[in-house]
Amino acid sequence: MSIAADRAQFDDWHAGMFTENQLACALACDVEVVRTLAALLASTSDRDGGPRLVALPARARVAMAVAHALHREAGLSLESAADVAAKSAKVCDSILATLDFFPPSDGRPAVTEAERVARGERDPFVLFAPHAVEELPVPAIDEYLDVIDGRRIVWRRPQKSHYQLACDLNRLSDASAREEIPALQEEFLSLLGGLREPAEQVAEWIGTLADDGFRLRPDRFTDATPFLRQGIEFRADTSYVADAYRTRTSVNVSLAARSMKRRALGLAVSSPLERPAAQPQLPERRKPRP
Repeated sequence: MSIAADRAQFDDWHAGMFTENQLACALACDVEVVRTLAALLASTSDRDGGPRLVALPARARVAMAVAHALHREAGLSLESAADVAAKSAKVCDSILATLDFFPPSDGRPAVTEAERVARGERDPFVLFAPHAVEELPVPAIDEYLDVIDGRRIVWRRPQKSHYQLACDLNRLSDASAREEIPALQEEFLSLLGGLREPAEQVAEWIGTLADDGFRLRPDRFTDATPFLRQGIEFRADTSYVADAYRTRTSVNVSLAARSMKRRALGLAVSSPLERPAAQPQLPERRKPRP
């Protein structure tokens, strides 16, 4: 399924050039917050007689959404949140794989911008349809950064490849559109039905916040059991050992990036907890006397 958005806003998203006001709207925050994050994560340029532009390549767009979410939901300072996001390239790239989904060619995902443009972006999870306004988690693809005791950062993500799931949905959607084959339609509907079911997860401790910034674990992507030496274990049911930490704040960074992109594309975003505005009551009509 193709993305249903205004073409100019869609092109602006992939060009990665935004005004500060555009980013403030996309993140639903103040311009001052954008300026601070842009100074840490992006390059800016002034235009004669025009607003300042912020250059955000694909990975940097995700990093800005991650940083803002860590600041807003986990209470990290903007500087600390930006430091975590900037040094978590693998996390941002993993989110980007389904946020900006481009079908693979010969089993190989698109890498360069030219390849992405040639293949065309698709929306296999229907995340960017006009009607999908609620900020709802999608367990099959969502990734989290957990802030443990205000210091340690843990990356949680689905155990199964969410990019492969996107490829399967895209393939089945195209096949069903070309020809009505009951078996393919059944498989397609089965995959769609499982998107919001609880998913098995894997987790990694990726670094620690210190006085001098975010310190990465040097072997964070090669250590199979990072928790065992740090006093935090990860159970088969994906829950942490209860007495291993005092506080934990889980931030759905995939959802934060989706919401940013929806707003940037001019699509509505609302919290599932928001209630519709109350309708004004009309004055009662007096019944005529008999």
